[in-house]
Formats: sequence, C-alpha cells, structure tokens
Amino acid sequence: MFNVRTGIGTFAFDPSNPKRIYAGNAALSRSDDGGRTWLMLFPIRKGTVQHRNGDHGDYSLTSNDGNYVTGLNIRQIVVDPKDSNLVHIAFSDPRNGGTTLLVSKNSGASFRYEHEFPSDSTLLLAYPGGERLAIGTQGIYYGRAGASKPIAGPEERIAHASAGGASGRMIVYATTQKGDLFVSRMRAVIGTENAGAGPAIGRFEAVARLSAMGGLRTSASGGSSSAMAREHLQRYRQDRRRGHELGNRLPGVDPCGDQSGCLLD
Repeated sequence: MFNVRTGIGTFAFDPSNPKRIYAGNAALSRSDDGGRTWLMLFPIRKGTVQHRNGDHGDYSLTSNDGNYVTGLNIRQIVVDPKDSNLVHIAFSDPRNGGTTLLVSKNSGASFRYEHEFPSDSTLLLAYPGGERLAIGTQGIYYGRAGASKPIAGPEERIAHASAGGASGRMIVYATTQKGDLFVSRMRAVIGTENAGAGPAIGRFEAVARLSAMGGLRTSASGGSSSAMAREHLQRYRQDRRRGHELGNRLPGVDPCGDQSGCLLD
C-alpha cells in the first residue's frame, strides 16, 4: 500500500506495457500491476524529506538527490513507445514559467538533467518519429532545438496541447488562449521502418475554434482534420477524466502520513 500524499498532476502509460503506469506530483511514482501497488522512484527515498508548508499544508520535498528539482512539481511524463527504458519528465513553474527536462534510461530508476526551457512551461511531451517533442506556451521544440517554433500568430500563447494516433501516424493538437485549434500530422510513421526518417514535424493548420461553452466550431477548410479534431478532443477529455479517477483512488498508508519534516527512508 502506498500514499502519494497529494494530488496527482500528471500520469503516463507505458505504450509497450499497459500494466505499467507513471504518476507525477512532487515525486515520480510507478505501478507495474495496473495501479494496485506503487513505488516512489524519484527522488530516491533515502535522504528525502517531506514538508507541509503554509496554512493549506502545501506538499513539497527536499532531497539529497542532486538531479532532483526542489520546489517544483512534475507536469509532464512521457515514455518512448519504442524503448520502455527511456522516460522523460518535465518540472515546470506554473507561476514564473521555465521548465527543467530530465531523462531516465532505466525506466525511472534514476534521472539526469537533459535540457532547460528557462522562459517556457511545457504542455506536452511526446515521441513522434523517435525524437523527443515538447510543446510549450510559446511554441514547439523538436529534438534538441533550443528555440521554439511558433504555432499560432505573434504573441499568441498556447493554452493546451494533446496528441493522438491515427493510421499509424501521430497527430498533435494545440489550442491557443483565444480558443483556436491547430492540428499537425507527423510525417514519420510511428512503429514502422519509416519512423525517424527525416523531420517528423509537419505544418500546424488552424481547423477549429473552441467556444466559451466548450463546443467545437470547425473550419470549413478543415476537412478530415476537423473530423479528427472532434474525435481526439473527446479522447482527450476521456483521458483527463481517467487520470483524475486514477489519482483519486490511489490507496495506502505510509509511516510518514502527513507529518512535515518526516524522513521518507
């Protein structure tokens, strides 16, 4: 039994192992049996102390693990669909911006620093065509690119991003603060011999606008992209609900409970 002590901010399933689930808040936890039992992976428990701060008892960790990003929560998790050992996590600052990206090559047993986006918060991590893709509020980062490629117009920020598969290709969706929905089809085919052959990012096309009531008004020129936009928007909402339900029923007790200053191991 395991207590994650606070709400889960993000989760990810291993595409190669449906029973393996990663969940992130101040720490990264993993289940290898479909959510029945959990193990805290990062930071390592030895030398890690939990804290409850302020009137609301805000949860945080400090750790002797030199790669741990103190004071921030894990906002994104992604597992490489071709290599389950490769896991990326993103610590983002929702108030001041900035993202620190860490990578594990042993299924989360240990992490090292990989990249930093000092003025942008990540909204999506994915692996189209075998390369790491990040979408932030300012645009898209592919591979090891340090600068973002804009998706929408100048000064227009991305509010949400999601990805889905169709006909062996990854399709990435991004909505702006104005409610415009952009779609890009990855040129590389996932899980085939063509994956990774050439750049995978295609042009982002505006296909719809989300209304204030949550409806989707598709563009007359969107064609099949608009139809897929509706389908994947529904899937995205279902995945979000599934994640909230998963976070609400993670069971367990822990010797530390809610005690601030308790050494986890």
